[in-house]
Amino acid sequence: MTNTALPRARARRIAAALAAAFVFSHTAASAQPAPAASADAYRSVFSTEAIGTRSASIRAGWSLVYRGMLPHAAFAYAITANGRGLWNAVNGRPDEATARAHALAACQRAVARANVKAECVLFAVNGRIVAPGRERTAPGIPAVRQIGPFRASPLHRLHGPAEARGAVIYGHGYGGRDTDARNGSIQGWLSAFNDIGWDILRFDRHPNEDELLRTTIRLQRGVRVARAAGYRQIVLAGQSRGAWQSLRAVADPGTAALVDAVIAIAPAAHGRWDRGNRHSTQIDDWQQLLRALPDDRVRVLTVLFRGDPFDAEIDARLAAVGSIALTRRAPTLALSPSDRVIEGHTAGTHWFFAARYGGSLLAFVIAPEAVTKRGIARAPW
Repeated sequence: MTNTALPRARARRIAAALAAAFVFSHTAASAQPAPAASADAYRSVFSTEAIGTRSASIRAGWSLVYRGMLPHAAFAYAITANGRGLWNAVNGRPDEATARAHALAACQRAVARANVKAECVLFAVNGRIVAPGRERTAPGIPAVRQIGPFRASPLHRLHGPAEARGAVIYGHGYGGRDTDARNGSIQGWLSAFNDIGWDILRFDRHPNEDELLRTTIRLQRGVRVARAAGYRQIVLAGQSRGAWQSLRAVADPGTAALVDAVIAIAPAAHGRWDRGNRHSTQIDDWQQLLRALPDDRVRVLTVLFRGDPFDAEIDARLAAVGSIALTRRAPTLALSPSDRVIEGHTAGTHWFFAARYGGSLLAFVIAPEAVTKRGIARAPW
């Protein structure tokens, strides 16, 4: 996972947006019972202050994106003479030493590509800050914790069903039978939910078993297990196929009764449009998926990016969401970011998306229904 540098003026704007997102998160949290000391300690480790730099990309990379990774995971960064930040994070390595070496090597390659002079600092490994003189460990990081077919995201704080506001269940995409996404990171915007008390659960699937219908049934059964475990609210979320499955899951009335919201990032189930596949049916299937949503329950937010090779007709898909948002009683919104830096099918993984839109995704789920945004949005709100 690497960063993409931005012009300085834009970086300042995003730094302000990131700060605003954290103010929003802590304001929302203040309405809840006082968090345990360990929760405050966890947030302070993964704070923008802990990283100690003004670089917007490094601050977002550390405080949001890195926390979606799997051990063994390491984070390294460099600051150039003019204040530009470069960072890299790796995850899913076989051991801690390999993670350390790979993160530093990737950071050094980024410095070489930028043709600048800067020293790479190994900042953290497996959620522990290891930079000399700044060593700290974040409490509350779970060991392996399984709830039905879901496992707790290892670097996010685990509150537990009794204390959590709810659980966000995140499903990854599908890259074919030769690509195993179970060892990949999940998207950085989820950390905004974790910061105000939500548990983040991963719905990982073996690529040979990730068939749409079968996996949707597993997801629906898992929702029942999570509710039985004590989670008071459930948000289904996902990228690509994981997003499509999340939307399909709430078409079942029994599942819809247990789910509060769906956040579908670049939902897809038809392959790349330039390779034929089944794109002739994409819009019909999309409209059918939307029509199957329950009318008066489950907030639905879909995020559709420009330049997505898995989405041949983004304007038609946006229009379909905008149309159903007019009649559906539960809040319904399509977000299509206008920012050029976040385009393409995997734009939801970008630190810029997490920093700029994470607060908006959170607001869509937790804001009072009367003021929840509906229709089509192209900028944060």
